[in-house]
Amino acid sequence: MSRIAELEAELAALKKQQQLNPPAKTQDELDDEAIMAMDESQFLSSPPPAAPPPSGPIPRDPKLAASLLRYFGYDEFREGQEEVVNAVLAQRDVAVFWATGRGKSLCYQLPALHMGKTAVIVSPLVSLMQDQVTKANYQQGREVAALLGTAQLDPSVERRAWDGAFQLLYLTPEKIAVGGIERLVQMHQAGKLLLAAVDEAHCGLTLTLTPTPNLNPYPQTPTPTPTPSPNPNP
Repeated sequence: MSRIAELEAELAALKKQQQLNPPAKTQDELDDEAIMAMDESQFLSSPPPAAPPPSGPIPRDPKLAASLLRYFGYDEFREGQEEVVNAVLAQRDVAVFWATGRGKSLCYQLPALHMGKTAVIVSPLVSLMQDQVTKANYQQGREVAALLGTAQLDPSVERRAWDGAFQLLYLTPEKIAVGGIERLVQMHQAGKLLLAAVDEAHCGLTLTLTPTPNLNPYPQTPTPTPTPSPNPNP
């Protein structure tokens, strides 16, 4: 038998062995399969959201300054932060395009701590979310934040999180795509959900278009260019 024939025989035997004993799938692969198996009707089974609040002047919460000092130790807001937080508390849709270090995270963290309800934050940057969870829990001296995703190994954390035990709940895009929408609807119906925020959204679109394209509901839509901040200096 020639060397080429020997190699072909070895390759055939290896393929047969892999078919009989396929390698274990990673969690990401399992999540991808679950997403692909989803029927669009699963997302349509929930009742439609309530009508948006009427437009008009946004009321100012006079107690925000006290909460800012209590939870973050600051005696004043940075430019634009108070307006964003008041808009969130007034149930308005808000889009914030600020430079890194400008104070965007406070705009969704403070409302949750101020109201004692859950803010759900979706981001593709796991390490950044882990840092924010660690910092928030240390800063408040108690468990106010949790991260759900493949990095979370404690199943009790997920159960408590969906029950509204944390004011700041960070989710990966994969987690929100696999049953997360229904969970959010349930939290909203129970009166435990204050807001849902998408952080680093431009990174999320880029990531979903590349390694996990089935997470992107509009694969033919080009990634939008973020509007530069009018106040770029931190």
